[in-house]
Amino acid sequence: MRSGTASALVSACSSFHAPSMASPHFITPRLAAHRLSAGDFATFRAIHTDVLTMQTLSADGSILSEEMSRAIFDRHLKHWDEHDYGLWLLSLTASGESVGYCGLRRMTLRGVAEVELFFGLHSRFFRQGLGTEIAHAVLEIGFREIRTASVIGFTLSTNRASRALMTKLGMTYEGPMEHAGLPHQLYRLTRSSP
Repeated sequence: MRSGTASALVSACSSFHAPSMASPHFITPRLAAHRLSAGDFATFRAIHTDVLTMQTLSADGSILSEEMSRAIFDRHLKHWDEHDYGLWLLSLTASGESVGYCGLRRMTLRGVAEVELFFGLHSRFFRQGLGTEIAHAVLEIGFREIRTASVIGFTLSTNRASRALMTKLGMTYEGPMEHAGLPHQLYRLTRSSP
C-alpha cells in the first residue's frame, strides 16, 4: 500500500466518533509495535533509504532525502499529539530487528475526512506475511480503540502486492484516484459492528 489502504464515500467526518487513545505498544505473533517517538528518526529514516521499498512508496520511486524524511517524521509525531493515534514502528519479537512501520492517519480525500491505513516494510521482509499480520492488528485498533466507521487504503496502480494485501484484508475496491500526481487505486473496509 502506499503503503497505504479503502461502500460509497460518506459525508464529511461521519467516519469519526470521539476517539480514545490508541495503544502506544502492542504485539502480534511475530512483531512488536511501539508508538513513534522523537528518538526514532534513524530507524524511521532507514525505510526511506531502502531502494526496493521506495519503489512502492515514493511518487517517483526514488529514496527520499534526509530533509524529506525529517518533514514526514515530524508530521507523524504531530499526528500522534493531535489525534492520539498514528504511526507505530515495528520490530521482530524474536530478534528486535527493525521491520518497518504501519499506522493510521487522518486525512481528507475528495473533501471527506477519512482514516487511512498505511505501512512500509524493509524490502528484506517482503513476501513473509508480515504486512498482513500487522495490518490486521492496526485495523482492529482503528475499529475498536479509535472507533472509526471505516478505513481507507490506496496504493500506486502498479503495486500489485499492496492491492492483493488490501483485498486479503477484506477491503472493497472503490476505484481509481490520483495522489501526488500519479494514478492510485482506492480501497475501503467498513466496521461491521458497533
